Parts: sequence; C-alpha cells; structure tokens
Amino acid sequence: MYDRAKYLKNVLDVSRGQNTGSRADEVLADSDATEGEREAARIVNAILDLDREEKLAYFDHLREAEQNPRNVETFAHLIVCGYHTADALEAHFDDDLEEIKRLLEADAYRLYEVNRNSGTVSVENPSELLAGFDWRDTRVEIPEDGTSVSVVTGPPGDRRRVLNIAYNWKNKFQGIQTPSMNVFVPEA
Repeated sequence: MYDRAKYLKNVLDVSRGQNTGSRADEVLADSDATEGEREAARIVNAILDLDREEKLAYFDHLREAEQNPRNVETFAHLIVCGYHTADALEAHFDDDLEEIKRLLEADAYRLYEVNRNSGTVSVENPSELLAGFDWRDTRVEIPEDGTSVSVVTGPPGDRRRVLNIAYNWKNKFQGIQTPSMNVFVPEA
C-alpha cells in the first residue's frame, strides 16, 4: 500500500510538504495533464473521499463509546509529560497516575521549546499547564462537525478544556506511512 501511494504521488509530482489532494485537483484542472496523471488524480481523490467518510464514521463511533475518565486523565498527563509516541504512551499508560502527578509537582519534567527562527530556547514546567483543573469526570469531547477532540474536565456545566487534539494522516497521503496527532494547550 505504501509503495502504491508513493507511486501515485510520483505520477502527480507532489512536492515535499505539498498537499496531495490539492495537487490532484491541480492536475485535474490542467488541460495539459496526461491521461495517466488524470487517472492518478481521480484515484487519489477517491481515496481521500473514502478516508474522509471513514474518519467521520470513526468519530461518530467515538462519540458513542463509553469513556473511562481515569484513562483520559492519564492520557492528558502523559502527553503533557512528553510521551508523544504510541510506543511511549503504551509503555507508561499503566504507570501510577498519582506518581506521575507527584513527579510533575516535584519538577521532574521540563518542556523545551526551540524557535528555529530566533535560535532561542524556552523552558516550561508542565505542571503549570495542568494546574487548577478539577479532574472529576475527565472526558473527551468531539464536536458533531469536526475531526478533532478536546480533553475536558470538571463537573458538568463548568467543564474546562485541558487539551485540544487535531488528528492528521500524513506522509504518503492519509496516513499510509504516519498517522499522528497535534496537541494544543488551550489559551487560558
């Protein structure tokens, strides 16, 4: 599957970082495109359409799924502690949550942000990102029209967003190589 996706991208001459769907649309609009390029573009668009349908169906499934508030809280803490890969999350998911919290409060974790443009490095204590939340009834909320989620916590009627998560399917279009998430801390 990976090789086939790579082949389609090569036929369409997708540049590094260029959106494959946008390139497919460009090819279909180009009167000078070859029939082979047009066929590759139609196949890419069909894959993207199918993926979008499956992605939306998956989010519908998630909306209906039972949630374990403790697991959602553990996930949020691990993400903030810097466990950003599936392997790292899996390796630490069964760690004692209270111990993770204790280590956060004891300054055992640091987040480093490097600005490539300015060459500056900033340091942040991740415990500050999680301070002040009421962790009762921590859940994942999924908007009806979106493919992103928010980790929210607190009693109903007074929920606060802890993290926003956008799902990406990247490299060789639609995650054939690398599905991923971008995690954002909501503005205070």
